[in-house]
Amino acid sequence: MKKSLLLLLVSTLAFTLSFAQTKKDGTPDKRYKANMTVKQKPIPTTKSGKPDMRYKINKKAKQ
Repeated sequence: MKKSLLLLLVSTLAFTLSFAQTKKDGTPDKRYKANMTVKQKPIPTTKSGKPDMRYKINKKAKQ
C-alpha cells in the first residue's frame, strides 16, 4: 500500500513539474524558480568593440 501511494505521489509530482512550467502560449511561467533567469548587464564597450576602461567592471576583469 505504501509503495503504491509513493509511486502515485512521485508520478503526480513529475507530471506537474514537467507541464506546469510553461503557459498555454508556450512561454516560461515566471512563478517557478527554474524559469527565473538573471539577466547579465552588457559590458560597456567603445565604438571599436574594446572594453571601455572608464567603468569599474571592466577594470576588475582586466586584473
